Formats: sequence, structure tokens, C-alpha cells
Amino acid sequence: MTRFSGKNILVIGAYSGIGRAAIRRLASEGAAIVAVGRREEKLREVLRDMPGAGHQWVVADAASWEQLQPVI
Repeated sequence: MTRFSGKNILVIGAYSGIGRAAIRRLASEGAAIVAVGRREEKLREVLRDMPGAGHQWVVADAASWEQLQPVI
């Protein structure tokens, strides 16, 4: 069993920079990722290469509470 096995982790800004590095690390430790970002094609691309299963993406702008509220 890995450290985050059975956990769902929400990461905002997941397809580049620190967010991308974070989801790679978390997924490698067993987490199911819920990736949030503004570009669906980028979210699909980054999750396609993630280890593990059960990953999801949500298209939303983190600067907009109306878009982010349903995610949280």
C-alpha cells in the first residue's frame, strides 16, 4: 500500500509547473487526482501520462468562484 492509496486529491493549476510536478508525485504514491485547469486538452494530456487510475479533470478558472465552487 502506498502513502496516498485510496485518497482523492484536488490540484488547481495542474497542467504546468508546480501543479504538474505535484500530481505526478501524488499519483506515483497512489492518489487519484482531480486536476483543475482552464484548458481541457492540457488536462487530458497531463493525466494521460500519470501512473495509477481513477484520475479526473475539471475545466474551471480558479480566479472565478462561480466556476470553482461546484468543484469544491
